[in-house]
Amino acid sequence: MKFTPAGIPVWTNVIPKVRWGRLVADRLGRAFVAWATNAWATNAGVALLKYDRDGTPLWTKRYDHVRSVDALAVDSRGAVYLAGETAASWDGRVVVVKTSSQGQTIWSAATQPSFNGDDMTRRFGRVDPQSVTLVQDIGSAGHYDKIIATFREQSWRWWFPR
Repeated sequence: MKFTPAGIPVWTNVIPKVRWGRLVADRLGRAFVAWATNAWATNAGVALLKYDRDGTPLWTKRYDHVRSVDALAVDSRGAVYLAGETAASWDGRVVVVKTSSQGQTIWSAATQPSFNGDDMTRRFGRVDPQSVTLVQDIGSAGHYDKIIATFREQSWRWWFPR
């Protein structure tokens, strides 16, 4: 649903049978929505949908190699970044996908090794057309670590802050 600055509804679009997802808008007011499709099934995947400012769907992508949507961000050129877990293995590997504003996949990178924990949160830090930084808090039983990864055109590097 889109609202005016005064809080008046402008348009509404319903995506049936979506239990959770992420939403982000670019600087021109176009919206990107991502959600898991059958996240715990063997045919798991993620859908990404772009709307124009008036609520008209522009394109839809499906990523079969991703099973969750943990973070979603857009850069100054309108490219969208999606972070989640890989669908091919249940080992907690993180995958980041960069998609152009026209809906073409630019790159996709998965981390190695895996980082597992009972409680994980992911969010994007810095996002620009050259690179994106993903911050992951991971741990269990009250012991948490922060892991920072920067992705640049199919390469990634981990930092472990002390």
